[in-house]
Amino acid sequence: MEKSVDILLIHPPYHRKLGSGIVPPIGLAYLISSLRKAGFRCELLDCAPYFNSLDKLTIENFKKWLQRKLAMTRPQLAIGIGPCTTSAIRSIVAIADTCKETYPHLPLIFGGPLSLIPHQEWLFFDWLNAFAVIKGDGEYPLSSILTQLRQGEISLDIPGVQTSENQHVEPYFVENLDILPPPSYDKFKMNYYRPSIRRDLFVYPFVPVVGSRGCPYHCNFCISGHLIKYRRHSFEYVAKVVKVLRKDYRIRSVIFYDDCLFPSGSKINDEIRLFAELLNQSAPDVLWQIEIRPDVFSKISVDTFKYIFACGCRQLNIGFEKASSSQQNLLSKSFDTEEVKETCQLVAKFCPEMRITGTFILGGPQETKESILETIQFSVQLDLLFAHYYPMELYPGTPIYRFVFGENNRGWFDKIMNDKLPWGEIIYEDEDLPIAQLMDLISFAYRCFYRGQEWKEKAKRHLGRNYKKVQKYVKSWRENRFRLNQGVKM
Repeated sequence: MEKSVDILLIHPPYHRKLGSGIVPPIGLAYLISSLRKAGFRCELLDCAPYFNSLDKLTIENFKKWLQRKLAMTRPQLAIGIGPCTTSAIRSIVAIADTCKETYPHLPLIFGGPLSLIPHQEWLFFDWLNAFAVIKGDGEYPLSSILTQLRQGEISLDIPGVQTSENQHVEPYFVENLDILPPPSYDKFKMNYYRPSIRRDLFVYPFVPVVGSRGCPYHCNFCISGHLIKYRRHSFEYVAKVVKVLRKDYRIRSVIFYDDCLFPSGSKINDEIRLFAELLNQSAPDVLWQIEIRPDVFSKISVDTFKYIFACGCRQLNIGFEKASSSQQNLLSKSFDTEEVKETCQLVAKFCPEMRITGTFILGGPQETKESILETIQFSVQLDLLFAHYYPMELYPGTPIYRFVFGENNRGWFDKIMNDKLPWGEIIYEDEDLPIAQLMDLISFAYRCFYRGQEWKEKAKRHLGRNYKKVQKYVKSWRENRFRLNQGVKM
């Protein structure tokens, strides 16, 4: 039986690496709340839990599955597709094609990071048959589009809304994020979601939360600081959201997925302690973890680590990326490696139950085998519970992308659509460090980090009875974390 709604929101699937999680898309959760507040009926089709690769055969099966799902819902006004990212572009093309076949006269609306990148109009209006593209925050623009469609008076002269006739519009950003209603998760099948292995506290159900949007920094490999205006919720608002999630959805753990919730500053310890205090007051039995920059991490005191642990913080996830100062400068992300090592040692000594994980980027301009080995050696010295190593990936809209592709604004699309590897990512390579050699070095990094008895003892202490499950993944990472077979089951 068909279900009639005003708009159907579709979350595209993407390729997942070994040990990666599947997380409910928080941006769509915010959209659902705002659409309801504006009086619209919406339905969510999250395709990501059902498909974890984007090879040719999987895409064909996905399109057949999507046709059956679309037949079960009758959107009256529009279909919204996103977030649009490079890693999902193959499935986004398949979704657009299938939606046009099923509902040829229904408007398709797109949003997400790709919409913010300059000179990508060809993608949305030539390839995806877009009716409209939302640049920036979608809550207000999407409700306004639907209002016009419902009234039959379509001008689409709406801030942040791009059309084939009006392609040169500025992004729309909500200045005061606290005016947004808390995200709604009742449309999500919460038992389908799990965080990645390195973020998994094995306390369910969990949800992602963001306390900010954008980033005040300008790392050369990341789009966020270049195209998204940085704004932050009040800590009181974040605490209120967590309280609602605990009450309405019985959430027991939260992952803050912010690009930068805590920028560096002289009051960083006071800020983090206040944040933790408010969370603990609102939901004292909820465990949580945050992403944090290494230069901020090294400024946190031992007393603050102890305090936030007592308030429910169980993990800090740090994007170290590189060890050598020259490579850090190329990424425009610098920190003092000795200060970071010292802070890790202090946490291990005075707050040993706090989990610390790290990510590292291997490869990129002027990278050598020697500088990669320096980063690997640095990662092993940090006493982390988990370390992940990624090849340098190129994202349109970033300085490193322009370094490789110049002004070729569709080079990324041609590369991904024609690539035999269905990762949905473009790996940086050059003659001195081809992909095959880079991937061998990444596997070597995993072997170096996870083979030692010291790590095994630390993992057993932190993971308890879940250690054996995690060990299965670690073994596969040492062999090749990026292989296509999703193999390991839990």
